[in-house]
Amino acid sequence: MRLKILALSTFPILFLLFAETSLAQRRVSNQTSPAQTRQLPAQTSVVLLRSLSPESPTRSLAFSHDNKVLASGHADGTIKFWRTNDGSLLRDSHHHAKAVTALAFSPNGDLFASGGEDNAIIIQTANEGHAVQTLKGIDENCGITEVVQGLSFSPDGSVLAYGSSCAIALWHVGDWKLIRILKRGEIGGASSIIFLQAGQTLLAGHKLYRVSDGALLSELQCYGRHLAASPIRDIAASGTSAIDKVGICSLKDGRVIKELIVAPNKRYDLVTDPEVAFDSSGMMLVSAASGAWRDKGSETTLRFWETQTWRMLHNETIPLMDTMALAMSYDGNMIAAGGYLSPSENEGGVIRIWRLGEKGGGPSNQSIAVRTPDPEAADSTEWTELNRGQKKGAFQFSQTRTLLYNGRPILGVRFRATVQKIAISPRAVAGKYAICATSDDIDSVAFLLRLDNHSGKQLAIQGPPLIWAAWSPTGAHALVGSYYEADEALYSLNLPSGVARRFSFKVSKEKEEENYDLDNLSWIDNGVFRMRVTVNCNPYTDDNCSDQDRKKVLREYEVQANVVTLTSSAKRR
Repeated sequence: MRLKILALSTFPILFLLFAETSLAQRRVSNQTSPAQTRQLPAQTSVVLLRSLSPESPTRSLAFSHDNKVLASGHADGTIKFWRTNDGSLLRDSHHHAKAVTALAFSPNGDLFASGGEDNAIIIQTANEGHAVQTLKGIDENCGITEVVQGLSFSPDGSVLAYGSSCAIALWHVGDWKLIRILKRGEIGGASSIIFLQAGQTLLAGHKLYRVSDGALLSELQCYGRHLAASPIRDIAASGTSAIDKVGICSLKDGRVIKELIVAPNKRYDLVTDPEVAFDSSGMMLVSAASGAWRDKGSETTLRFWETQTWRMLHNETIPLMDTMALAMSYDGNMIAAGGYLSPSENEGGVIRIWRLGEKGGGPSNQSIAVRTPDPEAADSTEWTELNRGQKKGAFQFSQTRTLLYNGRPILGVRFRATVQKIAISPRAVAGKYAICATSDDIDSVAFLLRLDNHSGKQLAIQGPPLIWAAWSPTGAHALVGSYYEADEALYSLNLPSGVARRFSFKVSKEKEEENYDLDNLSWIDNGVFRMRVTVNCNPYTDDNCSDQDRKKVLREYEVQANVVTLTSSAKRR
């Protein structure tokens, strides 16, 4: 069945075409924040942008959410802030007495948190570097020195999570009151702290917790203690120097479901646990494995993996570098590795930044469309396609097909390699929302986006490659239309629940091959709409239907429906 949406009155229907000194103290920054596949290039171009030379070995890295700043923590207790566009040093910070092992920017870019071997957590303003708060780690006598190993802000910026050698805890951002301690007094706290599911769960080391009550949900069987979690799939990656492999673990049952060889078959005298990071789309994994010889120094093997088939996209050897930190930018276009120059840590630190892209040229013809120039205006009907690598207004579509809003990725959303469009709520109702859809030849997927906290979820909507959406005047309700197995289905979406509820309207069909067109949608009040449905023949399924016949209206109906009660009526005109 073919569906055509014509020009609409009052409020438009938006038609979407298918179209650490010890190994235990090393820190990985996993930049995160669900169409089921996305095609990556056969090979990925990895171009070295610049190499930075701090005075002290680099122990931790973190990109700002707008990707303009890279922060680096060092063995001498300093923190440096670098411009990513030219590599210039913005400023230094000297708040720690020992090595800085964990870094995190707040989602809105106002705050910056750092932790170190001095067991101190320093909160400072991200731009000026003014100290706002000093927190102490949860001191527990678990047999080893307490060291801050992981820090992460929740997606809405309201919670700061901390992991150390012996404890995992949550603080409330603002008054800095301790919310709860998830784990304490046990060796093997958490060297990786990652919020998942829009902040509902926390992956801390090998354990997955529910944030609301601290309940332990699952425990992973991954190899090492330094993990990265996919922002869109229930998987995590972790590596160990014992077997030169990265294990891919299921977050649902903790099992290792895949192994990746991340280091070459060489006889090193010393090897370290690999560092790992997912890009913000969740479709690429990067590993950095370091090995050393006593007489020749170190080298790092950098490998990129496509996460659907685990095909290796890129392999590169970096001589004379021991990698201790790895970070991926939020737009998925840059990867940074930090450590020290071998053969000795006394030789100074090093940071290298690479730009990612496809081999063989510029951006592809895959695009995402957004409404411009004013996406918040209810009567704004102008649309424009946003190609990969482009930015228009508040939206950006990265080379890795990640949708960013105000410089930050929208988590929980995966896009196919097809044209996609977005319908933005005209007003803020319990937050700022949008509906987007992506489709291929046989399937369509729709998402509800919460723009103010950069999260999204898939809507339970069935349909072939045609989906459209329209918001009510107040933005409290949305109408989503889909045709599935010849059933005239509509979906009501009411905020703030965001649950898509299906209801149908029925009009008379004399032939199965007949086609429906919908137009002239208008809202009678906030929850009731009216639209016109015309029936005509379909030249794609009816051999007797010519192009001229297609223009003839066989029957016409007026449909009125209530998106709250899910009732509808159809009257023939």
